[in-house]
Amino acid sequence: MTVVSLSGCGAGDTIKWETAAENAEDPMEDSLAAAKEGDPGGSSDTEKTICVYICGAVIRPGLYEFTEGDRIGDALETAGGFAPDADETAVNLALYLEDGMQIIIPVVGDDVNEADDGLVNLNTASQAELMNLPGIGQAKAEAIVAYRTQHGPFGSVEDLMQVEGIKEGVFAKIASLVCV
Repeated sequence: MTVVSLSGCGAGDTIKWETAAENAEDPMEDSLAAAKEGDPGGSSDTEKTICVYICGAVIRPGLYEFTEGDRIGDALETAGGFAPDADETAVNLALYLEDGMQIIIPVVGDDVNEADDGLVNLNTASQAELMNLPGIGQAKAEAIVAYRTQHGPFGSVEDLMQVEGIKEGVFAKIASLVCV
């Protein structure tokens, strides 16, 4: 920032130009310079911390903290990367992490599309897993994830009908395919 200081007002008087760094004694100048650079005078911690459990075929399975907006690839890197027997193509590393998420990196040969009981858990399924259900596209999957993030876990399968965009027709198609 450039500041103009005038010495006198008559003809032949000089004009002195000072930068904020040269005029460091003036706290207002420092404050204005910081504001111009995008720092409003103090950084606030607005980044949300989330907790994710990554396990399976990784070097260091465990519970890790991340910043909202991080991706599964970041979690994998934090966990030391793929184990030698990991199926590296079974997980979409570009998906965003969600608080409370469990990421299971399968080993080569695991059937990743089949759960123990064959049901998709509405409280733990990723957006991609939800999109595998009939009648659930990206918008409805996002709405389900947003609903459980905002309202907490589903108490029953029927609670799914409280999600915007899930009506009786869609619910009838998936009710026998989901659990809580």
